[in-house]
Amino acid sequence: MLRRWLCYIPYLVTQLISTLDYICCISKCIYLTSICISLSLLIWETFKKILDNFESTVVNDCGCNDRILLLSEALVPNTGMAGRVGFHGLNNDRFVNRFFKGGHSHYFDKSDSFMEKHWLPLFSTPSSLNAIDERTDRILVSGIGEKLISLLGETKEVIYLTLIFLLIFKCFI
Repeated sequence: MLRRWLCYIPYLVTQLISTLDYICCISKCIYLTSICISLSLLIWETFKKILDNFESTVVNDCGCNDRILLLSEALVPNTGMAGRVGFHGLNNDRFVNRFFKGGHSHYFDKSDSFMEKHWLPLFSTPSSLNAIDERTDRILVSGIGEKLISLLGETKEVIYLTLIFLLIFKCFI
């Protein structure tokens, strides 16, 4: 019964680290007309695969105050902070970044009715991709801080390998 029900759902809302794998797996069962990504740790290369492999409309919902994604970008290998800063590129009829005030769990706040306001309309009228931008101009935090974290994120693997090499060197030589 569940499989039969899933095969008729033309939409997907996901919040998983392995978003691409999940979408590929589900798409074997159903045709996806809309993909809504939230709290995303995806990096650009993975996101590009989603755009290239699916003809679905893609919505990336971002929480502008999601601090845990800063830590993810800075410290966890092969992750990004697209759930905070969005994916770089132009919004068009197939893709849109939407920026909301809030942190890592604001999507599920019952008092705000976020899902009813912003996700359910995607199910009923997926062709209406409205860009939403609730960011406030905080150049010091949003601009400079996020760029520094992003720079650290691009070099974290090299830093980790260097630290491991130094530890091995110190212990055995």
